[in-house]
Amino acid sequence: MSALSNPDTTYKISDLTKAAVLFFALTLASCTTQQQTVSVEPDEVTPKKQSIDQIIDGIITTNSHCHSESGEGYIDNTSSDVWDRVRDGIVLDTHADHKRIDDHINWFKKHPEYLARVNSRARPYIYYIVGELEKHNIPQDIALLPIVESAFDPFAYSSGFASGMWQFIPNTGKHLGLKQTWWYDGRRDVVESTRAAIEYLSMLAKRYDGDWLLALAAYNSGMGRVDREIRKNLKANKKTDFWSLKLPRETRAYVPKLIALSRLIKHPDQYNVSWATTPNSPYFESIALTQQIDLKKAAELGGLTMGQLRQLNPGFNRTQTDPQGPYPLLWPVNKSAQLKANLYALTNNPQDLSNFYVVENGDNLWGIARKHKTSVSKLAAWNNIKSNSTLKIGQKLSLGSAMPASLNSIDSANYIRKLNYSVRSGDSLSRIATKFKVTVSDLKRWNGLNKLNVLKPGQRLTLYVDVSKTS
Repeated sequence: MSALSNPDTTYKISDLTKAAVLFFALTLASCTTQQQTVSVEPDEVTPKKQSIDQIIDGIITTNSHCHSESGEGYIDNTSSDVWDRVRDGIVLDTHADHKRIDDHINWFKKHPEYLARVNSRARPYIYYIVGELEKHNIPQDIALLPIVESAFDPFAYSSGFASGMWQFIPNTGKHLGLKQTWWYDGRRDVVESTRAAIEYLSMLAKRYDGDWLLALAAYNSGMGRVDREIRKNLKANKKTDFWSLKLPRETRAYVPKLIALSRLIKHPDQYNVSWATTPNSPYFESIALTQQIDLKKAAELGGLTMGQLRQLNPGFNRTQTDPQGPYPLLWPVNKSAQLKANLYALTNNPQDLSNFYVVENGDNLWGIARKHKTSVSKLAAWNNIKSNSTLKIGQKLSLGSAMPASLNSIDSANYIRKLNYSVRSGDSLSRIATKFKVTVSDLKRWNGLNKLNVLKPGQRLTLYVDVSKTS
């Protein structure tokens, strides 16, 4: 499914209420508490030297206008702080007098550094989430749910296999239309996971006659568990509100924690807490592409680090987008013009956007892998096919991440040349890299080498050399 909401493919709330979907949803809890969640990042593209918070701080937000990815969107310019819109839309039972709520309030007050951290992490996403909740008439308390679920970490992964800022487990994600492949996981996709969370929560609220506390309890522990406890209380002539149900310990803490956050953010002065402002303007926009793209190439064209790119596009598992889509990229609004201009410059050279091979008559995986200095297993993995698959003439195969990572700008592409180098006695990867002014990591990637490979005289290596640096 596309990262953009498509009227022809998006799951409708009414669809989710059909018996088949409800049968599965009754047994599936979508999320876990933040304490059980850890942050992990996909293979190959993980920036290990920067924290999430450092990456976010490296992107400068502007007041540029932007459309909403699932429609025209709603832009409220009456306040300079998007959190004012959240405060105006908080409707949950914030006056409830329960020790569980007070316990969470006291914990948050004692840990101001945690509140500051999640506020900072929310900055790239909160404007978009608030707008989507407003469009669907959902309480703005739900904008705080990613704090409870994942501390606003889109790479969060729990011991129960829940993933993303909204913490969907695999089966629930699939039933909500979140694509999950070797290349891409829609549970981490900012736009798609938000769409799924809104649809799922809307269906739950409708199921429980508008009782959002019961809907949230079901989001955490599953409809089956909430329904069973309601039936038990009805049979015993007891109340069936959230506070009266005997729910799992985790769920009994889950809802009060959200209410505690709602109170603190709605009345920060009353509770003597600090909550930094966030500009009431779009942080990102969606840039539609029509083909697979190498993410490192996109980052270079659009003026981002890989860490910054992945913070807005956490759904991608590899250094290239899924050959089958989705293709759109979320980009900071202050950097989008640069990316669009450079992509436009490549309109007549689409092969520069990704590294792929078009199958010709007589081709097989072994021959293609040998020709491009890689293995059949890697070639099969990059294309999500079996090693003994039969190829079709005209079929486009991804060649992984062999794009040169050393391009500094679109203009330098005219100086890149593919060279074949024959290893000589005494050569090493470091010596060859220095000679041609490339990096050892690029040299390894271009030739499918690892630290265990030993170079042999006569061995042929492929290099992508910037001749303007070596001439």
